Amino acid sequence: MTDFVDSWIAYTADDPSPRLFRKWTGISLVSAALNRQTFTNYTSDKETYPNLFVLLVGGPATGKSIAINAAKELIRDVIDPDYLAPDKLTARKLTKSMSVDEKTHSKIDIEIDRMTIDGKKVAFISEFAAFLRPDDQDMMTIMSDLWDCPAEFAYETAHAGEDHIYNAYLTILGATQPWWFGKLPPTAFQQGFATRLLPVYTDEAVRQKLFANKNRQKREERKAVLQSLWEHMQTLKGEFEWLEAAQDRFTEWYETGEEPRPTLPLLNDYCGRRLQMVAKLAMISAVSRTGKLIVGLEDVNRALDWLFEAEATMPMALRDAGASPWHTHEMTAVMAVANSPEPVSESEVRRMLGRYMPATMLSASIDGLVAQGRLVVVSGSAPKRTFKAGVVHE
Repeated sequence: MTDFVDSWIAYTADDPSPRLFRKWTGISLVSAALNRQTFTNYTSDKETYPNLFVLLVGGPATGKSIAINAAKELIRDVIDPDYLAPDKLTARKLTKSMSVDEKTHSKIDIEIDRMTIDGKKVAFISEFAAFLRPDDQDMMTIMSDLWDCPAEFAYETAHAGEDHIYNAYLTILGATQPWWFGKLPPTAFQQGFATRLLPVYTDEAVRQKLFANKNRQKREERKAVLQSLWEHMQTLKGEFEWLEAAQDRFTEWYETGEEPRPTLPLLNDYCGRRLQMVAKLAMISAVSRTGKLIVGLEDVNRALDWLFEAEATMPMALRDAGASPWHTHEMTAVMAVANSPEPVSESEVRRMLGRYMPATMLSASIDGLVAQGRLVVVSGSAPKRTFKAGVVHE
């Protein structure tokens, strides 16, 4: 069988969008094709489902919306219209659209079998900041609960009492800029909504290819193949089987500490969900590769590769998030490095920061600026590095 994700990357090769964005759009498309009746259980108490909340993160005009719009265009003709969320949407309207009406709710387990209710929704959102405001903590709590695909979920509404969602399965692919994370409350990174997100960052700008439409017929043929594959994936139901080699690799990675682990402090609570993330990605890889609910060794390895690639740039995506009390002074130091014609020594950076923060915080502050791409190491190792400036502002 043709691998869906790889085929999607090839299909969109002429689009002015970075390969990383196009790859994660393909991964999200597989997630969106599946449903709550596809799952795995690698522990004794909880099923894991292949839904994802992916955010493409980059500056303006970096091809985020182009990647998402291509995905919507692919599935618009082959998805149940009730599943696909409209283009202009807020999180509150999304959850309302997943809810059953009061008449249906009153008949659950009397006239209507709750297992026949399908709470699936696919939200491909080009303007995530308009979809979910960073200060809407109540809505973020609801979205966090929906990430787990609950069999039944009830929540209070402002004017109409409770709404009820049955058999929730929500896949989100959104696009935003780093500033959005800077507006999140600190609790969002502590067992909150942000720990369930997979932010995928790149600052690569891809120029439009001219006269690419000369291959229009070939593109349409590839589109038809991808649509056929996607329709097949929609029909899959059941529990994933893990081949022994896949189980061994997954278990080995878990038992040896899930290395390499992100070191950015903001990601500490996210790290508690990495096992689930890998399981989700392994299921997606298996379906993409074979069209079957069988996870092989290559799927676990590919899931790990996908995750590590995304995690490598997460500090850049989150560079405006959880700003420390010394953020202004840190950025002043970065600007000083940017204005220097020569690399700046670590001792000089420590001197600049040391006027404002405790000496015990200096190493962590500088390491954080390096992880965020604000400072770039030119030579040496701590504490005798030299730096040039990286990202100064958007």
